[in-house]
Amino acid sequence: MVTSHQSRVEFIDFHSNILEKRMVMTVYLPKGYENFNSLPTLYFLHGRSGDEHIMFETNINTTADKLIEKGEIEPLIIVCPRLENSRGDKFISRLQRDKSTC
Repeated sequence: MVTSHQSRVEFIDFHSNILEKRMVMTVYLPKGYENFNSLPTLYFLHGRSGDEHIMFETNINTTADKLIEKGEIEPLIIVCPRLENSRGDKFISRLQRDKSTC
């Protein structure tokens, strides 16, 4: 089995059919994540004026590495999605529309 010798951060960009828009996020993967069957996931949400780069602005990936190395926390995946200030209006509208056609 392949083992990564260091943690990494991946940038993910995809189109959400439910939200009807492009979604972007950063994902922290701990060292050796390929060897785990499952890992807990932390969804780290930015504030109103932030975006998915909050991971680097707060050094959460580096902090996670240090805490895992010291044994203070277990390995985990950290997801930082870009959230807009729409408060899900488009998503709620779509749910209501889909519900009315059922």
